[in-house]
Amino acid sequence: MRRSTFMVPAVLLAAGNSHRMGVPKALLKMPGGSSFLKTITANLHRGGFGPILLILGREAARIRPYVPEEVDRILVNEHPELGQLASFQLGIRHLPPGVPGCLMALIDHPLISASTFQRIAEHLQQAPDRMAIPSKNFKKGHPTYFPARFFDEILSAPLEAGARQILKNHPEAIDYILVDDDGIFIDFDTPEMYTSYFKTERVETISEFSSLADVSNFSE
Repeated sequence: MRRSTFMVPAVLLAAGNSHRMGVPKALLKMPGGSSFLKTITANLHRGGFGPILLILGREAARIRPYVPEEVDRILVNEHPELGQLASFQLGIRHLPPGVPGCLMALIDHPLISASTFQRIAEHLQQAPDRMAIPSKNFKKGHPTYFPARFFDEILSAPLEAGARQILKNHPEAIDYILVDDDGIFIDFDTPEMYTSYFKTERVETISEFSSLADVSNFSE
């Protein structure tokens, strides 16, 4: 895809401890062999987003060797237990100056297509000052775009409230972008969800430390 001169950065949150999954979600393997991390960053890049900032947590050392070239910067949240908003705030603080806004993407949503990201990016060219969320059949999904005018509010928001509090505070500033993509709804939080969706007996990762993980070894 030809890169547009209008670029919106993306912050990909992958700092969670993955207690329920048992292995870092960034390294989970898709059926074609690509990792969740590689799949998402490739689709973000093809969709027209950049730079891509990756937020890692306590598993950063294990994940770093598998970070794809589409990632422009790696940041480490030393306190991932504080939640997603703390990671997103870290990303916002390290964005290039003068950006129109930022896309918040999640590592456990690997099925969002490049065309969906492209649809969002095209919409943002016309409305960069409005929040944007993909939607299908009147149901909203992920990811979420926040314009720069809300950065100060995000940075000062209570961590327990999460980024969703900004959405609640400004419903009139949200655009819902219609897409035909169930990937905006599908997240992977447990081994059972992974094995059920991909029809495998085991959770597979691309890393050497846990190439094939037996679901029975995981605890909720």
